[in-house]
Amino acid sequence: MASFVAKAVGLEVLQLGLMAVPVFVTGHQLTSSGNSTLSANQASSFFGELSLVAYWMILLGSFLLVTLAVYLPVKLFLYRQRQSTHTSLEWRPSILLYNLLSALPCYVMILIGIQIPLSNVNAKLYEDAIYITTPIILLCLIATEWVAKWKEDDFSSDMAEAMLNDFHTAYDIMELISLGLDDDIANKTWPIFAIFAFSLLAMFKYVPRSPKYKNDEDESGNGRAQKWLLTNIFVQDLPFFTLRITLIGLYGLKAGELLYPAKSAAGLVFRSLQLYLMKRENRKVAPSANDCNDSEERGTDEMEDTMDVEDLPVETLED
Repeated sequence: MASFVAKAVGLEVLQLGLMAVPVFVTGHQLTSSGNSTLSANQASSFFGELSLVAYWMILLGSFLLVTLAVYLPVKLFLYRQRQSTHTSLEWRPSILLYNLLSALPCYVMILIGIQIPLSNVNAKLYEDAIYITTPIILLCLIATEWVAKWKEDDFSSDMAEAMLNDFHTAYDIMELISLGLDDDIANKTWPIFAIFAFSLLAMFKYVPRSPKYKNDEDESGNGRAQKWLLTNIFVQDLPFFTLRITLIGLYGLKAGELLYPAKSAAGLVFRSLQLYLMKRENRKVAPSANDCNDSEERGTDEMEDTMDVEDLPVETLED
């Protein structure tokens, strides 16, 4: 019992740490962008008259406040709910909390930072977002997903394969954000906001529990698979395909960019095909089950109609 409690507490602390790392890394990048106005020796124009010590105190205090007021109460509520119902959730609350309390604030800080009227700071902050901040956000997201799988599911070879596939979405997000390094796109505001918005949206694909490594042969498992496919379509494949085609139409085709819209289009086609096949199988299974029930009922009626005196119990004949 003690080892179980220690393991559960350790994993919760690990998830909280994974949520904290991107926030403080992003905060550090805002104060060390390489420009003298954001150096550690003086207050920056971005923060106004705010000293860096006060800035870090505010950032730390905000994180602790969110942890105590939102993160811990939600975790406690979900734990009590699982204990009372003894059922596992079909979604991962830890991923939802990570996206809302860590990834979203990080992206907001990055977007605010690159809007300050200093071109060299803009470029440096965006380079930091490409090479440092966003990779850390995605790595911590993947690690949070892995911890959730270890806590909630039995490890298997299918799960190991699914854990490796988690990097595919990270690669896709990184490629999308790297489009902002292009001069034509970097000088416009709406493409940058759209890139970060769609990148954040794609992170929510990890919220539903993947059915790939679960033995879901029943109808409920099929329903989970359909929800998972729909989530992938509407938070990653469709938004990424739409944005990439729009940017190509407005700013031209860059080196290697044709591969990624094709990948998004393939995801739309094949996942839509999977949904169609699942629904067709459901339509086949439902009539078959009804036919079996009807056959059993007809067989029972026929047995009752054809029963003669010899089939009756002896006690009944004596009465």
